[in-house]
Amino acid sequence: MGKAEAGARSVKGQMLHLFRRTLPSVYLTRSVLDLIGDTPLIEVTRIDRGPCRLFLKLESANPSGSLKDRPARTMIEAAEADGRLAPGGTIVEATAGNTGLGLALVGGYIPIASFLSPVFGQPAEVGTAAFWGLAGLTLAASAIGFAIAYVIYARRPELAVAWRTRLGPIHTLVEHKYYVDELYDRVFVRPGLALARFLNDIVEPRVIDGAVNGVADFFLLEAREFRLIQTGRVSSYALWTLGGAIGVVLVVAAFLGYLPVRLGG
Repeated sequence: MGKAEAGARSVKGQMLHLFRRTLPSVYLTRSVLDLIGDTPLIEVTRIDRGPCRLFLKLESANPSGSLKDRPARTMIEAAEADGRLAPGGTIVEATAGNTGLGLALVGGYIPIASFLSPVFGQPAEVGTAAFWGLAGLTLAASAIGFAIAYVIYARRPELAVAWRTRLGPIHTLVEHKYYVDELYDRVFVRPGLALARFLNDIVEPRVIDGAVNGVADFFLLEAREFRLIQTGRVSSYALWTLGGAIGVVLVVAAFLGYLPVRLGG
């Protein structure tokens, strides 16, 4: 048995093994809305749970990846039931988060006309023949691509090496997905990390913590100075009170003109 044939059988065996592993967890549904809330329970077994069994509800398995699909579907169904939302109605949601995504998923799936018409306008009408033609073309393209990949990588892996060498930089460009990830990393990720390090290493400890610690040190210093006059002697406190009262009387007398020094003009 040649290396190519052995490699093909190995790849085929791995594909069959993967298919058999995933097959029991696959089931059919007629609507994507049926998947909302039908998320798996995962038992936690690798941390201390005491005498209890701990299960986690994997809400990221909802169609939009968030548990907000649940309230979105409930709100739309309630609005339909009491007549506030009818075909041709418009859903307005002041959100930039997952609730808006859930409403877009549910509202865009059920037949509510003009849901996104303010943004995209009225959708173009596609005939039945055109629809099935495009669907068939998509399936044919997928089947052809799968067949080519199977021949090149499973049946004759030497062809993959030959085409890689022949295409050269084109293959490298496609293999790296047109370097979109690298560009995103250099333009957004690395500057973001640099900014985060600057904020964490400079701004937070020296500016924010410095300001907070500076205020605390100021009051601590003042407290130490005022602590010197806290002798615990009543006579000392009475003397300071008398001095303060005399000071207030002198200021008021000077302000009213009873003293040679006049305050306030």
